[in-house]
Amino acid sequence: MIYQDGELCIVRIRSALRIAKGISQTDLARRLGVSKQVISRYEESDYQTIGVSRLEEILDAIGVKTGITLSP
Repeated sequence: MIYQDGELCIVRIRSALRIAKGISQTDLARRLGVSKQVISRYEESDYQTIGVSRLEEILDAIGVKTGITLSP
């Protein structure tokens, strides 16, 4: 399920994409130069303090191209 409390949950999408592409947390951590524990923390459903630039780095590392637009 990619929705939580009726809202799209980017954490679930991100981890689902990683898994679908056959990339382990350890592999992703190595690609980003962080520990596996950092990736695990990023993928916790209640972890909400990831920056947009880090999100783009993670998605790029798993081969997902992004286009993020922020508007008021």
